[in-house]
Amino acid sequence: MIKVKNIMKKITLFFKLQYKLLFLLLLMAPLPLYLLLNQSLDIPYLPYFFLILLFALKLLAFQSMPTGKNLMEKSRISLENELNRKASKQLIVTRAQFIHTSRDVALAIAGLGVIFISIFFKAF
Repeated sequence: MIKVKNIMKKITLFFKLQYKLLFLLLLMAPLPLYLLLNQSLDIPYLPYFFLILLFALKLLAFQSMPTGKNLMEKSRISLENELNRKASKQLIVTRAQFIHTSRDVALAIAGLGVIFISIFFKAF
């Protein structure tokens, strides 16, 4: 039961911290793919384009997003607001790693959305 509560806390924290990024990624890849495939346009390799777009976003944009010291500072501020006290170094590092992992999870969710939509429309 404790593991389930821990998992639910992590999922809640994921959506609390990364809902804007997840929403943006879903608007950038699966939604346009759905709209283009729904119009019955016969564009070859369309799902691959959106998967490559997400991969390029991972390599280019997320590498320049706040990492290291900036991510630690954002994590510290977030934890201090959440806990109403000064956060320990270990908590800050853990939160920064969670944020970094959450970005990758958001990209994976968008990629899975592209794959599921492509399978549904038989675009592969």
